[in-house]
Amino acid sequence: MRRHRLRSWVPPVLAFAMLAGAEPSAGSPDARLTNSVAAVPPLAWGACPEAWIGSSANRLGSRLQCAAMAMPLDHLAPDGRLIEVGVLRVSAAIPAQREGAIFLNGGGPGLHPGALLHSLAAAWTSMRPHDPDEADKRGLAERYDLVAVIPRGQVGAGPIHCRTGLAPRFQYLPTHTDDTNWNLVLAEARDIAQACSAPGHARYVSTEQHAHDMDAIRHAIGDDRVHFYGISYGSMVGARYASLYPEHLDRMILDSPLDFTRDYRAATVATLEARQKRYVETVVAPLLDDPARYGLGSDSGAVSTSIAQLPGDIREAMAGYVESPVQLAAALHAASWMRQDPVPTFDRFRQIIQSAPLAVEAATAIRVRMEAARIARALYVGWSTEPHFSLGAEAASIRTIVPCNDVNWTRSDQEIRQAAQQYAARYFNIDGTETLDELVCSRWGGSAVRTLDLVAMEGARRFLLIQSEKDSTTPLNATTRILDRFNQARMLLVRDSDLHGVFNYTRSPCIERTAAHYLLTGALPESGSRVLACDGTLGNPLHAIPGEPHPPFTAPVPVPVLVDGSSTAAHDELRR
Repeated sequence: MRRHRLRSWVPPVLAFAMLAGAEPSAGSPDARLTNSVAAVPPLAWGACPEAWIGSSANRLGSRLQCAAMAMPLDHLAPDGRLIEVGVLRVSAAIPAQREGAIFLNGGGPGLHPGALLHSLAAAWTSMRPHDPDEADKRGLAERYDLVAVIPRGQVGAGPIHCRTGLAPRFQYLPTHTDDTNWNLVLAEARDIAQACSAPGHARYVSTEQHAHDMDAIRHAIGDDRVHFYGISYGSMVGARYASLYPEHLDRMILDSPLDFTRDYRAATVATLEARQKRYVETVVAPLLDDPARYGLGSDSGAVSTSIAQLPGDIREAMAGYVESPVQLAAALHAASWMRQDPVPTFDRFRQIIQSAPLAVEAATAIRVRMEAARIARALYVGWSTEPHFSLGAEAASIRTIVPCNDVNWTRSDQEIRQAAQQYAARYFNIDGTETLDELVCSRWGGSAVRTLDLVAMEGARRFLLIQSEKDSTTPLNATTRILDRFNQARMLLVRDSDLHGVFNYTRSPCIERTAAHYLLTGALPESGSRVLACDGTLGNPLHAIPGEPHPPFTAPVPVPVLVDGSSTAAHDELRR
């Protein structure tokens, strides 16, 4: 049985900022739990451990500081047990002009905030104060502390290592739904649930407990109100804080938000639907429009049938990676070559890939052969037997624990199996992760937190949603539900963009100026609409040529009606 690795999705825009595999300096996962008062005074700021911020050079000097605070293990029912939670701060560059603090959450659940906090603060600090496209970000660096509370379970907050990082024991679930393989999936889910619920503080690693940790830090800093900037899952953190402490929250940006008006499972299905739609529109449709371009003949109907009948091992090799017509064409060619030849060895398959005739232009042929070679490696070389974590052992563990603690997962194994079969028939780019995750949480023993109080969140001030029109991870229709639910919500829509994690990751003055000015001042362009739109991202700032001027500024335009037909008219009484 060839073992495969489940491919957990990671926001690509945040990947550069994560700490991969950093280990705690000492102690077991429970080493930071105690029944006595913490030995270190709360918020005794000092130098940051390398394990918290990575090994890159500190570009912020003494402004970058770290501390730890003893928190109640359970804020909902304190019983004397404590957990030490770390916090990072980049202090305002001009202390005399300090106006407050901005709390940052870069997503997850489970991503360590250290490297992202450092990178973001350094970028804002480097902005030119007299450039209209950069001045507000420079103002943020000069007048606000940037603060990140380390999520429980991460390095610096009772680290947990409960995932093995090994390939699962079961076969690729979308094409192996037989009883034998299903029983292996159940065994895997049982073992993960047992391992991840075993640490003494695992039940208290949740979005709600993290929000209470944030407010304890706010209180220790001495600010009556704070601001919040959350990306992806960070929106759930912001929503939870807004529902618990609306009186202590001022401005809030929720960038590429998860739909916190519903639960994780609903958000997962929304993502699956959006990714399938993108796959059909950007991969399948262009291929069927001109199959001859990819060496597949002129019969679109026959090609469509071949796509539906792709062998399971080819589909497994490509799961999660088919993002272009060339990749899908390579899968179809590989399947055809395998039908014509037994392909007994990896070397033989490579020979076929290099020598098989392709009736396409030379550049396309090169790309098809490259993608086919990748399929061959996945089919014959397989995965390493060594543990592998894309974002570190702690992040993988927290990603399992937090959803199980946040939500009651009530479906039976049979219902989950039926859903898995439906997913396999309906969605192409899946690998079974969503099914395993639900099975793990169904064995967890119930939620450890209260349901998010959406009514209480109505007491929060006006907040800004930032959303790419074609984001397939947190789709527009899900973010529109947030907009519809909260009259004080406003949206900055990015037309013709699929970027997940927008603010600070574009070259668009329309996007960057609008979001930065709101975070700095609370002001948005005057409009009768609750939605403003910018056209495209205009590229990634990391790809810009040094000294290259910014693209020209175009003000965001009001959007009267969104794609689902809902009105975006503003409620004047809620402009605050």
